[in-house]
Amino acid sequence: MELPFLDRWRAWRDAKLASPAFQRWAADFPLTRGEAARRARGLFDITAGFVYSQILFALVELELFDKLADKPRTAADLAPEMGMDMAAADRLLRAGVAVDLLERRGKDAAGTVRYGLGKLGIAM
Repeated sequence: MELPFLDRWRAWRDAKLASPAFQRWAADFPLTRGEAARRARGLFDITAGFVYSQILFALVELELFDKLADKPRTAADLAPEMGMDMAAADRLLRAGVAVDLLERRGKDAAGTVRYGLGKLGIAM
């Protein structure tokens, strides 16, 4: 059985819009450039929102807001409590800094970066 015209047209349109060549053309053509940029920003916002929520979830699950409420601590100090190696702990802490949940609080005597609660992390 043949698909209705509207379904065939939408399949053609979707294939055209998904084409990398068409997307490059739309991003360069003055009459479609604005719409292409808006859609790209919208997709970026969705992706960023997902990443931000995953960072928040990890920090909550690991109870980092409680662990940092009293004093700033280093990744090396927190890693064993978080059940991860130093590199992974540092990556998560830097991600928390990137979304203002945590902030860098200078260095300890050994020159290692200390992390404390950020503007948004204080509310948590």
